Amino acid sequence: MKKWFKNLLAVSIILCFAIIAIASTESDEPARDVVTQTTAPSSTVEANDSPEENNAAQDFIFGLNDKAVFRNIAVTATRVETSKGEGFATADEGNIFVGVWFVIENTSNEEQHISTLLLFDSYADYVKLNNFSLGAAMAFSGGTLDGTISPGRRMEGYYAVEIPENTTKLEIEVKSAWLTSGKAVFTFNLTE
Repeated sequence: MKKWFKNLLAVSIILCFAIIAIASTESDEPARDVVTQTTAPSSTVEANDSPEENNAAQDFIFGLNDKAVFRNIAVTATRVETSKGEGFATADEGNIFVGVWFVIENTSNEEQHISTLLLFDSYADYVKLNNFSLGAAMAFSGGTLDGTISPGRRMEGYYAVEIPENTTKLEIEVKSAWLTSGKAVFTFNLTE
């Protein structure tokens, strides 16, 4: 085969994959549905009651006990806890673990796949955090948020991160599916 034909074929294949990826990326903007508080938050953590002024995306900012309703799932953060850990799972010097208990409900007629690595991002004072901290995950017992949810069922568990002790704001962005563009931003002001 001629070299130009191979190059044309390679570019065509790449363009096809790009078009498929863009076409499959859809917007799934969350709606707000406030739920009743089921568990009191930790005394060291307060929910952010009022989103920042002049934020164009403030409709998609959620706090403790706000339910973000997507097309196929509903996500609620019901409690926030802090820990220094113990034994093998301890936070690095100057850091703490923060665990946010989420309830994820499957509101569709199909199984929904949840992956914290693909659907969750977190920021401490606007600085992106690593998505997974083994120590933070071990510091909070009660389950994680990875797996499949059957229709009409729910999953509960911690999304845990390790952050500097002096962090004042924790944000956790949640998407409903890997290739969707809409996301709910759960914001928590951390106070002493």
